[in-house]
Amino acid sequence: PTVSYVTLILDYGTGDISTEKIVSGSTYIIPDNGTIKNEGNVFVSWRDASGNIYYVGNSIVITEDMKLTAKWSNETANAVIDDTEYADPGKAFKEAEDDAVIVLTQDSAGSAFQTTTSPKNITIMLNGNTFTVNDAMAGSPGTQNQALQNLKDNSVTIKNGSMNITAAGARMV
Repeated sequence: PTVSYVTLILDYGTGDISTEKIVSGSTYIIPDNGTIKNEGNVFVSWRDASGNIYYVGNSIVITEDMKLTAKWSNETANAVIDDTEYADPGKAFKEAEDDAVIVLTQDSAGSAFQTTTSPKNITIMLNGNTFTVNDAMAGSPGTQNQALQNLKDNSVTIKNGSMNITAAGARMV
């Protein structure tokens, strides 16, 4: 069988550079940053030379050699959409455009996730992290007790992590 190589590049980080030998045509699961660290920054995703973004846990079919470079954000960012950083992932969710991918960069806490009346398709990549809803619940006036409110004609996909609720009286619907 033909062999391809996947190389993970640090991009200013420190740690072990990884090169994996993969049988061409095989599925490769995108890894987390492992031992790679970048002081003052948090890991977001991997990018190839064409700028394509690969998120932790996604799978791709490898057909040729590939180099993936670590994408970092400032350590104060708890969520990232493209290159925009957010301290509160709930705010990122509120401001997300249709087809946005929100990446949680580290365990964090903040306000509820609430879609707007505009149809949106949003993906939340938790990257193995935990998001705790501890503030600003979503819901109709007088019933703001939801950690995630997904209104009609919207789609929300949550991948690779967990959500907790610590706010009194809150629920996930």
